Amino acid sequence: MRTIQRKHLIVYLPSIFFICTKFNIDVLIFIVVFYLGHAAFLLASFILVLLLFRNFQYEVGDIIVDNLVQSRDLDKVLRSAKLGGIKERRNAAFEMVSLVASNTETKMALVNEGGLQVLINLALSTDSATQEYATEAISEMLTVPSIQAKFVEAGGIRTLCALLRSSDMRVVTEAVTAMSYIVADNEANRLSFITENGLNDLSHVSTKVSAPLSRIVAGMFLELAFSSEIRSIMSTQNAPVHALLSLSKADDHETLRLALQTLELLAIENPTVILANNNLLLQLLSVPKFEKDEQLYLLAGKIILYYASDENGCSKLVESGELKPTLLQFSHTTNVALQTVIAKIVLAVVDSYENKDTILEMSLDEVLLNIHDTTDNTASELTDQALTILKDIAPYSKKSEGSTIQSDDGSGPSTSQPSDKSGPVKRK
Repeated sequence: MRTIQRKHLIVYLPSIFFICTKFNIDVLIFIVVFYLGHAAFLLASFILVLLLFRNFQYEVGDIIVDNLVQSRDLDKVLRSAKLGGIKERRNAAFEMVSLVASNTETKMALVNEGGLQVLINLALSTDSATQEYATEAISEMLTVPSIQAKFVEAGGIRTLCALLRSSDMRVVTEAVTAMSYIVADNEANRLSFITENGLNDLSHVSTKVSAPLSRIVAGMFLELAFSSEIRSIMSTQNAPVHALLSLSKADDHETLRLALQTLELLAIENPTVILANNNLLLQLLSVPKFEKDEQLYLLAGKIILYYASDENGCSKLVESGELKPTLLQFSHTTNVALQTVIAKIVLAVVDSYENKDTILEMSLDEVLLNIHDTTDNTASELTDQALTILKDIAPYSKKSEGSTIQSDDGSGPSTSQPSDKSGPVKRK
């Protein structure tokens, strides 16, 4: 039996050896291929890292200068811009856009070669494409503060103001962008802008812009209003208020915020110019219908307070029919500043409006009850004061209905009106 088993084993040994050898070869091939692939991957990664380190030597704009900007000699470009025909001038304006976009050194070189005046002339071209390219180049140039002063000295503001009235919105966009750089940087530039009648031109363009350009325009108005001297000028003109009203109607949250901030500054400077605008009041009262931002409510409420504190303005406010819904929307807040403004508005309306029956019919106490639990002492005191006055008005109002007294001359009964013995309410 053992002999038979040994014979079988001897017979199968070659087969077993062959199978094991083939298995080892397959494993060996797999290992070799795997590690060769891994080595190739590591080599590729190493090469990629070297390329990345090499590219880190480039600064912003270097790749554009080396590969994308195919510019001619600067003198030739300027010569074409000055002496060429319409096509040559258009091409020159386009090339200058590419040149000034590369780096600050190129911008300064263009200025030193008289390029600013050339661009100003091109911006006034009758060809709309040339205008657009030149204005875009000017906008790019004005990102450098040192160039702005030279641009103003060259009369560039007058050119930009003219471009604000262009019928081509692409030109207007570039002109507004360029002007925003000038207005944002220093007081002297702002005053130069006002001197060149820029305020009227900016007010004009406000009526035809939409977001995001409307944000830039609204931001320019706010920058101008920060200057006390310019704010004084703005507060005596109706055009800026009408422009800000147009901007506040833009379907853009940020534009509305900037416009309301500017209107608040103008109201502080001269409330009369704000109170004279009835459309503005309606726009302020409609803010809660389109926005859910308490900061916007606060800005709108502060301006509404000026109307409430004025006799004529208060009449317009009450007669609009939107006062209570607006204040109710405002009153759902935990913002103590907004709560204080709401209480002041109600207190001012109760004090300024003569027809107390109308005040009672408005049920402004509902507004006050929403903010009655405020944690702010000032808002709480104002709320309590307004509620007390409303309660004091109610008995007199009911008593006056149908009550008669004998007239002094004995001619018969006359309807009496209760006098307000409490006197004017002092508002904080």
